[in-house]
Amino acid sequence: MRSLTIRTCQKFALLPAEGTLTVNHKGQRAGTIANVDDTRVISNTTFRIFDCTFFKTINDHIILDDGTTHDHYQKANTFRLYYSKKENLFFVPGATNTVKTFLKDLITQYPEKFEYQKYNFDFNKIRTTNTLVKGVWFKVNGSSVDSKAFFGDEVDQDDEANEALDAENGTYLIAQMDIATIERTIGFSQKSAIVIYNTITPTDEVPLPYLQTVFDAFLIIKQL
Repeated sequence: MRSLTIRTCQKFALLPAEGTLTVNHKGQRAGTIANVDDTRVISNTTFRIFDCTFFKTINDHIILDDGTTHDHYQKANTFRLYYSKKENLFFVPGATNTVKTFLKDLITQYPEKFEYQKYNFDFNKIRTTNTLVKGVWFKVNGSSVDSKAFFGDEVDQDDEANEALDAENGTYLIAQMDIATIERTIGFSQKSAIVIYNTITPTDEVPLPYLQTVFDAFLIIKQL
């Protein structure tokens, strides 16, 4: 399973000559981003590559080799951001919550360079296409339960799930759909992420298969 965060983008202005930008979180250095001056072509669209690092503070007592003790340490999460000026969007493979925090800190610190927002998936349009809906999560107004999840083939036809989707209360939807003539199981999250449940092996022709599949799925959804 692989998750890629997506953002639609009006501005992404970081040139290779500018070097590495430092990203702060609550006033502390928490990560970096750099334009590596490299590109990949996916479905006839050029994506520029940015290397990102985000540090997560771990509160744990550790002893280093030199005998010093520390109450916390930082764990580095590294990932790449793929930006398309043509499509005005970018994708970021990695843990959704980590990427979300990184992107929030980045745009807060450098509003003159970056402008982007989440993409809202229309679940009702997705389920009316040639897809098989296999899972639905949705919000409910209950005293002890605030969300529900239903699973099964054509689960969106269940009365409660159907009503929730019609009311646009869906938060996550899993569907089987044909991507480049191959059936894939794909999750669409209102956290602005796409999840691929299949294992896809890279090849010389398709070195970034998850990015390829997510972008192809996005193009299908975009045209609905």
